[in-house]
Amino acid sequence: MENDLNEDVSRIALRKAVYRKTRTISRRDSAKLVEDFLSEISDCLVAGEAVKLRGFGNFIPRRKASRPGRNPKTKEDATISARTVILFHPARTMVAHMNAALRKAKPKRARTIKARDDSSAAANDRVDI
Repeated sequence: MENDLNEDVSRIALRKAVYRKTRTISRRDSAKLVEDFLSEISDCLVAGEAVKLRGFGNFIPRRKASRPGRNPKTKEDATISARTVILFHPARTMVAHMNAALRKAKPKRARTIKARDDSSAAANDRVDI
């Protein structure tokens, strides 16, 4: 899926990508496939099970106990309630893939060029191109 590194990917974008890559199933079936896949992941996490996707990463539910805290606006003491959070640990192959993509997307650095007219600029002024 072609995507700018700074943009979020929506469910609709995932559905379209699955449809474009498979072409053997209908748009409706590709949408159902994406929804079923995400629903299964959600159901496992709600049940407290870790989801491990080889080559992508692990989603791990973690239970946090209640703890004392403070309202930053009013400075009053408050209790932060117990909750479950989802941790994501990317696979090494995913991290390597992302880093390779980021290296390709880096902007070019400024070059030093010589000015054409020595009277208007110094011979080695730095010019951003």
